[in-house]
Amino acid sequence: MYRRYFERHFEVVKDTRFRSYVKHQLTDVLILVMCGILCGLDELQDIVAYGKGNLIFLREAFGIIKTPSKSTLTRIMNLVRGEVVAGIIVSIMRETLGIEG
Repeated sequence: MYRRYFERHFEVVKDTRFRSYVKHQLTDVLILVMCGILCGLDELQDIVAYGKGNLIFLREAFGIIKTPSKSTLTRIMNLVRGEVVAGIIVSIMRETLGIEG
């Protein structure tokens, strides 16, 4: 399972939600968004559909047991800085492929 690898990268993204209201871990959401983006998706509703359609893969590879609704995904993504998340995803891709620069 690759979860720890991604947790290490995404730990710099601050989760400002109240802990008592959290139903979806921030790392799970960011992994889902990353996978969707890498599959060419750019609409949140498509990413949600991707998550539901690939839940077995997401569970086995990353330990994600449920996917958020579009409204939940929208709220969470509005809390994080997109450029930071994008930079982390690019960093993961570079590290995975062994590319510098």
